[in-house]
Amino acid sequence: MNGTCELCGKENIYCEIHHRIFKSQAVYMRTIKANLAKLCVECHRGNGGVHLNKEADLKLKTNLQHKLTEMFSEKTHYCKDEIREILDCSDFDAVLICKRLCGHRDGYRVDEILIRLMGGRNYI
Repeated sequence: MNGTCELCGKENIYCEIHHRIFKSQAVYMRTIKANLAKLCVECHRGNGGVHLNKEADLKLKTNLQHKLTEMFSEKTHYCKDEIREILDCSDFDAVLICKRLCGHRDGYRVDEILIRLMGGRNYI
C-alpha cells in the first residue's frame, strides 16, 4: 500500500503495516486501527528498522499512547460499549479488553484502559 512512512516521513512510497503493540503483547489490539502504523520497508524490516531498533519501537508505542489518551479524554470512566465504539473494534475484542479491568460503578477507569491497551505497560 502506498503512503507516508510514520518514522522517516518519506511520502508516496510502498508502506507495510506494523502493529505498534505486538499481537503477542495484546492479541485484542491486532485489529485496532490506531495500533497500525504505515512504515516503509527499511523502517519496518531493515537493519535500522523498528523490529531491531528499540528507540524506533518506543517512539511508535509512545505515539500510540498519546493518541489513545486523546481518544479517551472526554470522561474518566467508559463502559465496554463506549470502548468498542471509540476503538471501532468487534464486541469480542471489547470483551477481551475489559476482561481483566476492574469494573467501577461508572465503568472502567481511563488509566486502567490505557495500560490494558498498551499491553500492560505505560510508555509515557
